[in-house]
Amino acid sequence: MWVCNVEEKTWQMIDVIPDPETGKPDPRAHFSATRFGSRIFIFGGYGGCGQVYGDTWVLHTANGEYRWEDLTTKITGTGERHGRGSVSDGGRKGGRDKNRS
Repeated sequence: MWVCNVEEKTWQMIDVIPDPETGKPDPRAHFSATRFGSRIFIFGGYGGCGQVYGDTWVLHTANGEYRWEDLTTKITGTGERHGRGSVSDGGRKGGRDKNRS
């Protein structure tokens, strides 16, 4: 995996620890990715030749260690998707923001 340092305008190849049971996500395009704290959630995507994914992964990035976790068996009901968007709520832990109407 490659990581971009936007301040230094450089790219660096890094090692990512695979999920102990399922490895890492297959290569894909048109997936949804959302950063939430030190985690990046990846959902779905298109693998080419008609392959549409419905899996969910999280890339843990805390403390300079990069590690995949397959959440596919822990999250159900979404089905296969590609070309979708996602958004983070800025790190709130749930519930309604009492400062907004």
